[in-house]
Amino acid sequence: MQQSAKDLRWGIAGLGQLADEWIAPAVAASASGRLVACASSDAERARRFAARHGAGRAHGSYEDLARDPEVDAIFVATANHLHTPVVMAAAQHGKHVLCEKPMALSTVEAEQMLAACRAAGVTLRIGLQLRFQEVLQAAAELVRDGRIGTVREVSAQRYAPVRQPGTWRRDLATAGAGALADVGVHVVDYVRWIVGDHVARVFAVGHPARASGRPDETVTLLLEFAGGCQAAIRCSRELPLGANDLQLFGTRGLLATGPLRWVETNRLVARTSEGDEERTVPVANYYLREIEAFAAAVAGEPTAAATGEDGLALVRVTTAAISSLETGAAVAVDG
Repeated sequence: MQQSAKDLRWGIAGLGQLADEWIAPAVAASASGRLVACASSDAERARRFAARHGAGRAHGSYEDLARDPEVDAIFVATANHLHTPVVMAAAQHGKHVLCEKPMALSTVEAEQMLAACRAAGVTLRIGLQLRFQEVLQAAAELVRDGRIGTVREVSAQRYAPVRQPGTWRRDLATAGAGALADVGVHVVDYVRWIVGDHVARVFAVGHPARASGRPDETVTLLLEFAGGCQAAIRCSRELPLGANDLQLFGTRGLLATGPLRWVETNRLVARTSEGDEERTVPVANYYLREIEAFAAAVAGEPTAAATGEDGLALVRVTTAAISSLETGAAVAVDG
């Protein structure tokens, strides 16, 4: 189901901090769409959100938003465990979907979501907006151009302190995981995207231990890619400071970024036998770039946005990582 990339009529499901501070403003700033509706299980909250962001229609249920004939596309920003039913409802009513990460809490759910959107002929993309960070796009381009040869090792860190105790993010039943779901999925996705290969095996350790019943606040992942690349990914939402960087080591050289968070300019260094090259890259609003890319995808244009298939592959990796956290063993990734 293709349509013009202009004047896409957006609805937002789930009206927390992400929707309020980033998604609604990004839609408002876009040249391709406008916010016309929103939905929350709390009808009064939906009315306040609609008034704040100029949406003409406020719904007290996600099903009502999915049925709204004035809505073309829905950004799903609910708690993680609600992604599947909201996406399924959106597909049933012919809405295009941009679903916040992680796509789902299980491989079965992700497969159901993908199948429903395919059957309905609607566009499905996953909210992995760091793909639109220009420095990561520059790194991906250099890797694909063979600048550092074949990538054999990757090291990445990302820290994202969460200062919302008591929210759904602190409950495994609603979040699925802690730092892994909040932060780790982003890093696994952009490492996988830059390397250009799929993950074959995962080993994970986390704090606190999965057996405690509490979500992981700090997690380390060791990934083995099918082509032999190895990646060490460290993520935390309990540590106040971190390097927040990325390093890629290839058979002809290396790429290294500076900090990828809380800076005004990003830095990328390429080091090979031919010498060093350093470039600075401006920090853009990657939520806005994601919104524009989604509209382009709806119109049938190729973009860097993560597809439903990408989301499913990522769920398979995180499912294996959770199994590793539970068993203490390296786990093969299904599919």
